[in-house]
Amino acid sequence: MMKSITFLIVTSMIGILSFNAYFINTHSNTFNKPDSEEFAMTYFDEHEDNTLPEVKGLNIDIAETIVGKKGHFDNIFLKITSANNLQVLDIKCNGHVVRAADDGESIEKIDLVGLSFPIEKQKSVIINLKKFINTQLTETGTYTVHVQLSSQNDINGLPQVIDKEIYIRLI
Repeated sequence: MMKSITFLIVTSMIGILSFNAYFINTHSNTFNKPDSEEFAMTYFDEHEDNTLPEVKGLNIDIAETIVGKKGHFDNIFLKITSANNLQVLDIKCNGHVVRAADDGESIEKIDLVGLSFPIEKQKSVIINLKKFINTQLTETGTYTVHVQLSSQNDINGLPQVIDKEIYIRLI
């Protein structure tokens, strides 16, 4: 406990001294008050400019073609995140569509992406493509699964849809 307090005091003092050292005029040994133009602290959110949603693979690299055995494909967990609430989340492949966001349209088959209820006013969700691939893609070959999502509207009030393509090869 004493080591923690000592460490806290020492690091605080180093921080104060190093901060103040920036404003000491070494030629006259005086302290200069910073001008607002000379010194300004800026706080920012790393997601502030990135308002478009992102899709990331949790257990797999989705930038590569994912290979699996037909009917016995393994879990493919996707984490979908956004700075704003997700308005659209559709998973499409070869005419099969799963609407996972509650946008007033049919939300049948959302269990195919590992959800038991549609997402509504959420900024992130984790889905699993295993059941979708094993039940909807029945022939060997290469497929493109489209994950279409949106969290904001364009100037006309229509959703700005992002289409993330994930390449699947069934053997």
